[in-house]
Formats: sequence, structure tokens, C-alpha cells
Amino acid sequence: MLRSVELGSDPLFYYIGPDISEGVTPTAIYFSLSAEESLLTDPFNQVALHLANRGVRVFSIDLPAHGANYQATKALSLWAEEIAQGHDILTPFFDKTAENIKKMVDQKLIDPNITALVGLSRGVMFAAEVAARIDSMKTLLGFAPLTKLKIAKEFLSMAHNDIVSKLDLETKIPDLLNKKIRFYVSNRDTRISTKDCFDLIHHLAIASQENGIRSPELDLIIKPPIGMHGHGTSKQTFIEGAEWLLNMWGI
Repeated sequence: MLRSVELGSDPLFYYIGPDISEGVTPTAIYFSLSAEESLLTDPFNQVALHLANRGVRVFSIDLPAHGANYQATKALSLWAEEIAQGHDILTPFFDKTAENIKKMVDQKLIDPNITALVGLSRGVMFAAEVAARIDSMKTLLGFAPLTKLKIAKEFLSMAHNDIVSKLDLETKIPDLLNKKIRFYVSNRDTRISTKDCFDLIHHLAIASQENGIRSPELDLIIKPPIGMHGHGTSKQTFIEGAEWLLNMWGI
């Protein structure tokens, strides 16, 4: 059963795992589809379920155009329609989400030192955008990461749109320095582009070293492709990523 935490403004955060009354616990904030799909629906919830079963509180939210009365398969088309009309519906959402996470830190509901931002596919873009807005959030875990919105088939005709260009994660590199990042991607993911995922990590590594970070903690783990477009993530890979977090937190 999903529980929620009231922060006074959207988006609403739902969670599984230890009840909020138990105080601060290791925490993952997971971005995937709707909160219900992310936390309760297989296979999207596999990383969340593994973490929750080990005592981690896992929060999630409905991404824009997800949840009740929406189909996740149509969400990116709806984003594209809005952006084509000059409406950037994503940046304000990133800002509000980051503000609410900062509220949770201020209210001592979460401790940034034992909190990770986690994403799947389009959700990695959200996790990274939020990480770039919160200095204290140092850990980012992503599966099959969408790093450039223009790569998604819904945006192919909008590659030179100013809003779409601004949403390229490479523009956030200065704000992602000093983060501990691990991405999993297949060796031929044609939905989000394996090469673009590699390029982001590579350019982050270069920028890190240029800023005096001699050994940036940036992992890119490449797996065999599964599913349509090589975009699937196996249960084993979800668990491997979850175990990386658990080992980091000594669980």
C-alpha cells in the first residue's frame, strides 16, 4: 500500500518501506513513471521493492503526464506537444520537486548523506535535474538513462528547439560535479542512445578532472541488450544497482 507525505505543494510524494513515523532511514527517491507504477508495478518497481525489503524508504512521484487518466506510453508525446507550443512544462516541475526534497531535508525526514536519487529511462533525466539543483544530494543511480530529450523518437523533429536543447543533461555538467554517479545501459540501446549515455559520463569525467577532481566517482556499466530497442533492464541489473546503494550505506 502506498503512503504519502504532505509537503504543502505538488508534486505529492508517495513511499513504500519504513513508515515516516520511524524517523530518518536510508532513502531512495525514485523517478520512473507514475508513483504507483514506480513503486508497485513489476518490472518498474524491482529496484524499489528490493530496497524497501532491506529497510530503505523509497519515495516516488507522478512524472508530468503520468498517473490517473494518463497513459505512460503517450507521456513524451504530450511533453513534445507542449514544448512545440513554447511551454516548458518540465523545468518548473524539476524546480518544484527539488524544493520539496529540500523541505524534507529541512524537516529532517531525510538525511542527504544516506539518500540517493534513482531513475529509470526518462526518470534518470528527472533524477539528474534534481541532483543538479541540490548540492547536498551526492548520489545518483540510473538505469537505461535518457540523457538527451532530442534522442527520443517523440522529439526527433525538434532537435534544434531551444527548450529541448536546454533540457540536454550535458548542460548540467557543472552542477553534477562532485556527485557519485552509476549508470547501467545496454550495449545497443537505440531508444535513449548508448553513445549519448557514454558521452555524458565521459564529458563529466573530463570536466571533473579540469576542476581538480582527480578520481571522479563515475561508473558506467554496460550490459547485453534485452527487450525492444535494447532498452530493457533485467531484474538482476536492478538488484545489482540496489546492492551498490545498500553496500554504500552499510546495509
